[in-house]
Amino acid sequence: MPVQSFNLYTGKGYAGQEAITNTSNTVITGRAEEDIAFGVALARGVESDKGVKLGNAAGSAFAIALREVNHEADTRPSDGSTSYKEGDSVSIIREGYVYVQLENRAAVAGSFVGINDTTGAIEGDDDSAGVTLSTNVRAEESGQPGDVIKVRIDVSH
Repeated sequence: MPVQSFNLYTGKGYAGQEAITNTSNTVITGRAEEDIAFGVALARGVESDKGVKLGNAAGSAFAIALREVNHEADTRPSDGSTSYKEGDSVSIIREGYVYVQLENRAAVAGSFVGINDTTGAIEGDDDSAGVTLSTNVRAEESGQPGDVIKVRIDVSH
């Protein structure tokens, strides 16, 4: 008798995709003050109280940019990259679980992750030149550079 497998199409999500959807997630909209990729850390912008920009404020991420499927490709022919353009309305998560892609460093489950000061990329769990260890974004899974892992962001004060 054949064995039914329930692991088809159940891989991890993509950078910027909500990991767990529930009513405790705080998802709002901001306005991009520069081009913003999916799944990167954001700081408050300077143009308005709803503006967001790449990076962090002293290690505390304001939000993480969420993935949306209604975006045009960044290039033609498409290489698969999409992003929010300057002036776009950006879906952001301030509290809850979201998938991110690790850039240059590994992360260990339970540790706070580093945020690239200028690109907002999640850099793993150490701080070095240009990377500040966050105070409100924690890895829920371990991973190596290039891996997509689940993190939890909590509202920063």
